[in-house]
Amino acid sequence: SVLKHSDGLNQISLGLQMGIDKATIVKLIDGLEKSGYVVRVSSETDRREKYLKATPRGLKFLETVIPQMKALEGEFLQPLSAEEKRVLLGAVPKLMIPKIIP
Repeated sequence: SVLKHSDGLNQISLGLQMGIDKATIVKLIDGLEKSGYVVRVSSETDRREKYLKATPRGLKFLETVIPQMKALEGEFLQPLSAEEKRVLLGAVPKLMIPKIIP
């Protein structure tokens, strides 16, 4: 869903936002591109840099999946109080730091 709300994002930035290493993000993007969900677009200023754009097929998929993900998240977090949810969701980025910064 990161790509849905951006105007093109490079692979490295996407990996950092998701807490995924470079090799893994490339494999994931290769699969998404092969499935027709994203395309790689060359930068106008640096031919080596590629930006990712969600295709119409990818956007349609996200429109279907995001509500389902939110519903599952709601069910998962339902037993927690508002304060517990706040603490948990605040801790998630800290759990991701070791994946971003080796």
